[in-house]
Amino acid sequence: MTKGRSAAISAHLRERIQAGEWAVSRTLPNERELAEAYGVARNTLRKALDELEAEGLLSRHIGRGTELREPIDRGLAAITRQILGSSPLDIINLRIMIEPPATAMAATNSSVATIAAIREAHDEACATKEMESFEHWDMEFHKRIFAGTRNEFLANLHELLAIVRNREPIIEIRRRHFTLARKHACCDQHAEILEALLRRDAEAASAAMRDHLLAHSRNLCNGQDTHDGRP
Repeated sequence: MTKGRSAAISAHLRERIQAGEWAVSRTLPNERELAEAYGVARNTLRKALDELEAEGLLSRHIGRGTELREPIDRGLAAITRQILGSSPLDIINLRIMIEPPATAMAATNSSVATIAAIREAHDEACATKEMESFEHWDMEFHKRIFAGTRNEFLANLHELLAIVRNREPIIEIRRRHFTLARKHACCDQHAEILEALLRRDAEAASAAMRDHLLAHSRNLCNGQDTHDGRP
């Protein structure tokens, strides 16, 4: 039902965008206002916005809200649609390839404020017991690490990965595998990453992120590692 409602909302928002409703301001109302207007929870509204962002119609930024984008190239749109069909195995293997070196970059390049933001996401994730709230702060933790690289292309690549990971089939897999024990293990792994970032230890930060993602890979695949690396 939620999936159907988010699809209906994305279709209606698409019509409003194409009709030029926000052509002047280039900025949509905030998530709370849109969720109230459509009478849905913010998670449902976010799924609708995720779909429009994947199509290249919207861009979302912390502190700036949701903005309209110029139409993207049709070829890129086609590639984006294919990416949205990626399997969990493809996603985790790509993350294992790019997130450890990105975390090493963040250890070197992050500002004090960015590391404080990473710590905030870690603390919030550890404090919650709800799966959806934990998923939100878990993604924020990784997103803020990519922001710490100060590499816009890497940050945008992570945004694309986040959109793919927020597809309903992927969320359902994570929902089935969520337990408080695994949440605590994830938080312990995040703590090791954060500690390395605080020490500005790029090598340790990269290794801690790799260990974290390999553990996540094993959880998703019922204990079997999906990457050709160390166990």
